[in-house]
Amino acid sequence: MSKRVTEGKSYQESEQEILNIAGKLFHKLGYHNTSMQNIADQAGMTKAALYYYFDSKEKILSEIYTQSITKVYNRLLLERENNEIEPVLTNTIRIIFEEMEDKPVDFLVLLQIGDFVKSEYAESVIEIRKKVFRVVKDAVEKSKELGTVRKDMDTMTITLHIFGSLNWAFYFHPERKKDAHKLTNEMVDLILNGILIK
Repeated sequence: MSKRVTEGKSYQESEQEILNIAGKLFHKLGYHNTSMQNIADQAGMTKAALYYYFDSKEKILSEIYTQSITKVYNRLLLERENNEIEPVLTNTIRIIFEEMEDKPVDFLVLLQIGDFVKSEYAESVIEIRKKVFRVVKDAVEKSKELGTVRKDMDTMTITLHIFGSLNWAFYFHPERKKDAHKLTNEMVDLILNGILIK
């Protein structure tokens, strides 16, 4: 058994250490293939001790997700200059790339979000995800009012298109960590202007 990671730490610090360990295991082994015993062994504690901090694997995954997306949402609110789509979209992409660079394992783990979306923890997870979605959706609506975004297109359709495009870039673009600024600008340009030469 590994050295106990909670030794000499506060309850909150211990929780975070366990989340870090669990995130790495989820990424390495896959969510379904990782057991509470695996996490306990890696953390240097008994499974009973692990249950003192988290009552299930679903709770651990929901905490990883909620922490990551809450940080993105709080930064979006703090750094938002106005409600128009271009600055909001640019900030959204840039912030997520920066957070991915800081904690890449957490964001790769988010790919497995569907594994617990129907669990008892789904409500809080879905709520914070909706908040981020709402920031971009409101920006689309505001830009339509100002005449900078097409009024003949449905707001929800535009917003879903934006997030659909970003999902692939965030998780699968091979250069996402090489030049986040360049990739952010490319994604914004592509979403706002398309690929056709006009």
